[in-house]
Amino acid sequence: MKKGLGIAIAILIIGISVIVIGKVSTIETEVATSAPTNEGKDISLKVNSMDVLQEMEEPRDNHIIDGYNNVRVFGAVGDGTTDDTLALVAASEAALINGGTLYIPSDMTCLISRDMDLFGIKSIRFEGVVTAKSNVTLIIGFNCEQAEATNYYFRKVSNVNLKIAGMSNGIVTVQQADSLELFCDADQQGRSFIAYSTFHLGLVRNLTIDSIGEKDGWINENRFYGGRVQKLLIAGNYPHNNNVFYGTMFENFSAEILTGSSNYFRDCRLEGTVDIFFAEGTFNNYFERSWFDLEDQYLMGTY
Repeated sequence: MKKGLGIAIAILIIGISVIVIGKVSTIETEVATSAPTNEGKDISLKVNSMDVLQEMEEPRDNHIIDGYNNVRVFGAVGDGTTDDTLALVAASEAALINGGTLYIPSDMTCLISRDMDLFGIKSIRFEGVVTAKSNVTLIIGFNCEQAEATNYYFRKVSNVNLKIAGMSNGIVTVQQADSLELFCDADQQGRSFIAYSTFHLGLVRNLTIDSIGEKDGWINENRFYGGRVQKLLIAGNYPHNNNVFYGTMFENFSAEILTGSSNYFRDCRLEGTVDIFFAEGTFNNYFERSWFDLEDQYLMGTY
């Protein structure tokens, strides 16, 4: 009798287990077959206590997604009056440690209150604005001796000196800036030259190419496309050479070429008051203008 009862209980337990297992299998099957397609979205599914969690990608402005270190996530307000320096520092430290892009969304204006050194970050994308109440310096760049591909984009930098301090094989886009400086300190490792890089310019009021150090700090073999420049200075402890500008607008423009040779300014529009000074010892620096305001003049000529 007891033996028969034991067999019956065992059969009952096995039956319940089969039902439970069958139910779980059914749920997992439904999850697998009902998952939406991932057209343009990053979808992950997770089964936990028979619950299904579906996480879809949200706008980049709200989260760190796809390697973007968003300053908003690190506490930036971005209203143009709140000091966002510490948030930008935190986001930049994350980019240095974990890699990825240092990012400011297009709807933010980040106010910074002191000089900042972001050197070592390979990717920066500031779709928003960076501004300061008093002129400060924002340093970017990457170890020029490693020839790593770098990519920097700035929509608008206001009341800030944007300084590139060492770079090789970089791509830089600056749509609007009060001051853009290519600067090398030959005595600092990784910051001794800027070369083989491409620059896409918008409005840059002051453009400086300069170097210091007991050794030679050189800025050579760079290409600049488009844009409008109002003041240019080429100076430093080395004759910077073979930097080529294509189609740049020089209106009410002044230039001081204090050092260097074979720097070319091709198909440039020179308009208004133009003052270009070549210091003694410079040579083969060439301005070619593509526009004249009077009839019956050559289409191109050398200034």
